[in-house]
Formats: sequence, structure tokens, C-alpha cells
Amino acid sequence: MEGSLLTLQKKLLLTLSTISIILIAAGAFVLLYNFPKTIDIEYPAIEYLEDDPLTAQATTIRIQGTLSRPLFRNATFHGKFIIDKYDFTKTYWLMDVVMRNGWGWLTYANTTNGDTTLQSLGSIWMSGDFDKLKIVVHEPVSGEYTKPSVIRISAPAKNYYEALSIDQINKE
Repeated sequence: MEGSLLTLQKKLLLTLSTISIILIAAGAFVLLYNFPKTIDIEYPAIEYLEDDPLTAQATTIRIQGTLSRPLFRNATFHGKFIIDKYDFTKTYWLMDVVMRNGWGWLTYANTTNGDTTLQSLGSIWMSGDFDKLKIVVHEPVSGEYTKPSVIRISAPAKNYYEALSIDQINKE
């Protein structure tokens, strides 16, 4: 009787140890894995001044790269984020965008002759996996607008009113 009880205890200990190892490995995987998603999107977009529909200008946004969405950590985008109207977004490289609750910074860098130049486009808000996005442009970028207001870019949008509806993403 004592021998079979010892064997049962050993089997139980082995089973619990195996289950513990499996749970630890699964937990480590879930905590450390980034759940990457390839993004390759081109959107029509509208750049506009807040409260001024006459300033609406059409542009195009192209997003190519990898969006990582690890559990319990901030999402990160690594790749290209090109806005046709802003030439530096085509030639500078985009620094990784860390998204905190759907919000991040679009900052670009370029190195020439050992000198690095940083150019901040602005803040970005997104919903989903870049299903909808808005950018609040940090002025001055090109100096085109003289009226003191906030330049926004919303996508996908084909007119000012579609852009305004997208502008409601995580309203500041």
C-alpha cells in the first residue's frame, strides 16, 4: 500500500510540474510575443485648419511597415509613413512610433555627413490597425498657413466633413 501511495504521489508531482512548466512557458510567450501585423495601406486624406472648411486640401497617406501589439505593453509601428504634401516624409526615415492608448509622435530623422536632423511632423491618433487616423501637425512645417490655427490631417477622408468626423478619434 505504501509503495502505491508513493508512486501516486510521484505521478501527481510529475503531472503538476509538467502543467506548471507549460503554464510558465505559455505565460512567457503571451507576455513577450509582439503579435506583429504587416501594414500596407494607402489612404486619401484631407489636410485642413480647424473650423475652416475652405482650407481643406486633398493629399495621400501611405503606411508600410509592421505594427506590433504586445499584450500589456504599448503598440509600436516600425516602417514608413509618407504624406505626399510633406517631402521629408519621403526621404527621412521614420523613428519607431510608440502608440500609447492609440496616440503617438511622428518624428523623422536624416543623417548627412555625420549630422543627424530630426523633423517632427506631429501627433498621431489611430483607431484599430490604422483603420482611421488623425494627425495634429506641429507648426511650422512648411509655413503655408498664416492664420494661427491647428493644422490637422485625417484619413481616410475625401472631404472636409469626412475629415471632421474622423477628427473625433480620442478627442484631445
